Amino acid sequence: MLQPSFAPRRRMSECLPAAGRRGAALLFMVGLACGGCSAGGPADSPTNLSTEDLAVLAEIMAEEDRRPAFADSSAMRGGLTSDNALIRRFAARGLGRLEEPAVLVALGPTLADPDPAVRSTVAGAIAQSVFNDDTGAAADLLRGRLADEPDPAVRGALAQALGRLRPDSVVAIEETQAILVDVAQRGVPVETLVPTLRGLESLVRTNRADIELTDGARERLADLTRYGRSGGEGFVDPADGEQPDPDAVLGAARVRRLALAALDAAGAADTDTIETALYDRDVEVRRLAAVAAGGVDAPDQQRLLLPIA
Repeated sequence: MLQPSFAPRRRMSECLPAAGRRGAALLFMVGLACGGCSAGGPADSPTNLSTEDLAVLAEIMAEEDRRPAFADSSAMRGGLTSDNALIRRFAARGLGRLEEPAVLVALGPTLADPDPAVRSTVAGAIAQSVFNDDTGAAADLLRGRLADEPDPAVRGALAQALGRLRPDSVVAIEETQAILVDVAQRGVPVETLVPTLRGLESLVRTNRADIELTDGARERLADLTRYGRSGGEGFVDPADGEQPDPDAVLGAARVRRLALAALDAAGAADTDTIETALYDRDVEVRRLAAVAAGGVDAPDQQRLLLPIA
């Protein structure tokens, strides 16, 4: 049998010193954990880390897995000041997963990181750090950054993080609702709308007993259940002979899904909104509309909606 004329590929672990080998063993998990986070391009990929940075990232991930006290999280705290944005993101994520409010002292300044993806990660980490804890300080940090944040995707991440918090008073819930509705104002891009609506749906669902949607919130959400549909906000009519952009279609559908889910969680979906959604081209919007139809209190209205479903 003829032998191949090319040399076999060397394993990454054979090309790295000991610290790098430890990092290489975790590289696959880094890729999985990072998922779609390498929006900054190939330079932001874990496969492009130097041997030294790969070793640092491996140490951060190992420390995150141990879940130490914040005072003992030296690798993650140090990672926040790395020159590499990917390391800063993993450090922030790991600190958030400690679910220890003390990490806010380290995460707060990182909300001004020059990399938008880092800022988005920090927003989520701040919300995670106060899980089932007093959220006042976290809310102040997120609101403060939201007032100055120019990036549409980061604004959405900040709004989503705010919605994940569990305010300790009805007044705080109402304030958060007003902020999220304002962020989701007409004309903002989908990269802002989708995470903001995730935050609003979370706020409504987890505070169901204490929240009542304002008229403005209810009207805005009802409008967004038609987002991307013909004649509605976000609709783009493709040129003759062209198919709609599938990413734009999916993004618009996500907006409609989340808006309807928030209305349903609040028990505020009106009959017209539900009926319109039952004819939506997106199957998940129709499923959510069927769920909402089943929860309509008025028997005569329900009798009209359920046969459509």
